[in-house]
Amino acid sequence: MSASRIVVDPDNGVAPWRQVRDQVLHLVRTGGLPVGTPLPSIRQLARDLGLSAGTVARVYRELETSGVLHTARRNGTVVAAVPPPEPPNAPPTAAPTPTPVAAAPADTPAATSASAGGRTPAAASASAGGRTPAAAEALELAAARFVASARALGVAPEEAVSAVRRHFSAR
Repeated sequence: MSASRIVVDPDNGVAPWRQVRDQVLHLVRTGGLPVGTPLPSIRQLARDLGLSAGTVARVYRELETSGVLHTARRNGTVVAAVPPPEPPNAPPTAAPTPTPVAAAPADTPAATSASAGGRTPAAASASAGGRTPAAAEALELAAARFVASARALGVAPEEAVSAVRRHFSAR
């Protein structure tokens, strides 16, 4: 989040984790955080915002579960996909005056080691047919992006898997 800004206002009535989550989502949707952008570690962002690491971990975990973020041991946490637009009836979150947040260096590991879906890189490698950890992590990132895109299109999981199988068969 190099030039991006996130601020938590304890007096606006919205839970701090929700303020951070909503602002990260806004930055991703508007291009302020493009796909592939590294995010600070959980501990670093917590320090920068004056929050507990558990609060920031909740944000990262929720955004990872929804396919917006991807965490891998060697690459840290990165933006995986752009979420669909917010529904028009969604409650607004007050955006306080922004302050800068430091970026995570691209070559540092993340504070957590779980990859998308809560699997460790070793588990991802094992399920990837014995590929290298880097290849398994790249596959997990591609899968997270695909799932987010399929969800945004309203595609059922079975239909998405069928589309992937058709493309593998077309080779």
